[in-house]
Amino acid sequence: MNWQALLWIGLGGGFGSALRAYLSFLYNTKYDFPWGTFIANVLSSILLGYLFGKLSTDGASHWWYWLLGIGFCGGFSTFSTFSLESVLLMSQGSVKIGLLYILSSIFVAGIAIYLGLKLSNL
Repeated sequence: MNWQALLWIGLGGGFGSALRAYLSFLYNTKYDFPWGTFIANVLSSILLGYLFGKLSTDGASHWWYWLLGIGFCGGFSTFSTFSLESVLLMSQGSVKIGLLYILSSIFVAGIAIYLGLKLSNL
C-alpha cells in the first residue's frame, strides 16, 4: 500500500466518521432505538456491496475504492458503536430493544450488502 492509498482512505474515513456522528446526533438522542447508527450501518453496507461489485473486477487498488469503500464506509459504519449501544440498551433494562437492534442490524446489513452487489451488476 502506498501513501496515496492512505491519503484517500484517511480522507474518506474522516468524512464518513463525521457523517455518522451527525446522524447519531440527529436520531440517537430522540428515540429509544439508536436509529442514527443503524441507518449509517445499512447505508454503508449498500455502498460497500455496490463498490465491491463494481470495482472488484478492476482490482481493489482503484482510488475510488480506497476513498469510498475502505475510507468512507469504514468510518461511516461502526461495529464498536453498534456493540456499545447494544450493551447499554440491555444493561439499562431495554433487553428486547437491545436484542431487536442486534438482530435487525445484522439481518438488514446483510440484505443491504446483497442489494449493493446486485445494483452493481445492473
